[in-house]
Amino acid sequence: MPETTPGGRPWPLISVITPSFNQGRFIEETIRSVLLQGYPNLEYIIIDGGSTDKTLEIIRKYEKWISFWVSEPDEGQADAVNKGWEKANGPILGWLNSDDIYASGAFYAVAHAWLEASEPLMIYGDAYSTDITLSPYKKKTMKGYSLKAMLSGKRMPQPSVFISKKLFSELGPLNQSLYYSLDFEYFLRAWLKPNIEKYFYVPQVLAYSRRYADTKCQSGGSQRVEENFRILEMVWKRQLNAYHTYKEWRLAYASSLVLLAQRYFENGSLFKGVSLLGVAFRWSSLGVWNVVKALPRFFLKRGRGLVYKKRAKG
Repeated sequence: MPETTPGGRPWPLISVITPSFNQGRFIEETIRSVLLQGYPNLEYIIIDGGSTDKTLEIIRKYEKWISFWVSEPDEGQADAVNKGWEKANGPILGWLNSDDIYASGAFYAVAHAWLEASEPLMIYGDAYSTDITLSPYKKKTMKGYSLKAMLSGKRMPQPSVFISKKLFSELGPLNQSLYYSLDFEYFLRAWLKPNIEKYFYVPQVLAYSRRYADTKCQSGGSQRVEENFRILEMVWKRQLNAYHTYKEWRLAYASSLVLLAQRYFENGSLFKGVSLLGVAFRWSSLGVWNVVKALPRFFLKRGRGLVYKKRAKG
């Protein structure tokens, strides 16, 4: 591809960070999905936490195309991403975990959005959830996304989100005290900002995200949801102002209760689940609607979860 756009403008530098730890069975696909984009102005950084499997062997195989990599003990995923983004030189920052992949053409779509929207603070697109073999089973469409959607329980698909270096400077680093929901907390901080008109949606799939038993989004159960409550306490109350109302905070709390109830249903604790749904009902009228919409999913998901676990073992 040419070093400049058809209009003669240089392609913006995109800096992608991959945090890694003992993901030797997946990381080669991750690396190749970055390098095979064929994008002419790429900075690729891998921050490994001291892997002891075949991860380092695979990284060395591709190191002449990798801008920087290091393998050393760290404080976890957030620490690794923070290190990478601090080191990055590009105005556009991406974060791809070592078991996810980018869709073909993702970087050109992001670059065109960057130029078209005059350097937006955030660029985000759609994503597919896949099983362990990268077979897609669910598309997450982000058209019309908003803070209200986030607080209603629709999370941003982290690998399909790119932020500007400027937004990273404004928000600060990822919170290293979080384990399950560090991306939710970070994006919540972003959507609480008043200048969200500088966020740009790309109407195409940018990434594929694996879902299997060992991933954070599939493990943790009630602990993961309880971490969401802690996030609401840390972020929402601290930034509550005239632009964001207490009603929205109640919605977020009710939605988190619905998610926690879902975990109890999945574990067979029907009484606890129903009790939490009742509490959510009292917290928010929209939370009530979330309950009504979610009830069929609660019971269907248990069956799908059993099938999903069988796939994951394969």
